[in-house]
Amino acid sequence: IAAHQISTFSNPRTTPHGCCKQTNVSRRANVSPGCCRRTNVSLGCCSQANVSLGCCRRANVSPGCCRRTNVSPTSCRRANVSPGCCRRTNVSLGCCSRAHVSPACCRRANVSPGCCRRTNVSPTSCRRANVSPGCCRRTNVSPTSCRRANVSPGCCRRTNVSLGCCSRAHVSPGCCRRTNVSLGCCSRAHVSPGCCRRTNVSLGCCSRAHVSPACCRRANISPGCR
Repeated sequence: IAAHQISTFSNPRTTPHGCCKQTNVSRRANVSPGCCRRTNVSLGCCSQANVSLGCCRRANVSPGCCRRTNVSPTSCRRANVSPGCCRRTNVSLGCCSRAHVSPACCRRANVSPGCCRRTNVSPTSCRRANVSPGCCRRTNVSPTSCRRANVSPGCCRRTNVSLGCCSRAHVSPGCCRRTNVSLGCCSRAHVSPGCCRRTNVSLGCCSRAHVSPACCRRANISPGCR
């Protein structure tokens, strides 16, 4: 039946839940609001073709709906998911496996804020790859500590280190480099504001190389230092 020949059957027969049976439903193409296509389906779910708001489609799904077989609203199987839904088998709310995910869901690579990667992990912890703010990398670590690679603000790198400290590589603001050092101090390489270079030196003083404001240099000194 062509799109311009869409018709509805007479003798309406509707389910008690406000869904339309295969009599009295528009055949092929868009369906009227509150109706579901193709056999009796539970309210809020539809199979095949474009559906009205509150119904499920064979590919992209509308908000609050899930794809393929009757699944609870908050779980989705296969393909892109709507907000509040999770992909591929029933997964707990707030987590998703594989492919693009909606906010509050976890993705197989980059993660959304407050989410963690790979297997069900507690929100505030992340496994592998780039981490979102407040998350830590590689194995379950406390939310303020990070292992290996770039770290988000408030996280520390490589093994569990105390809050505000980091070991090796670029550091976030308020972090210190290389081995556990006291807060406000840094050893070796570029330092963040309020940090000192090379061995533990008193706050406000630095030895050798580039220094941050309020730190002392091997020759000229910055204001406020002796």
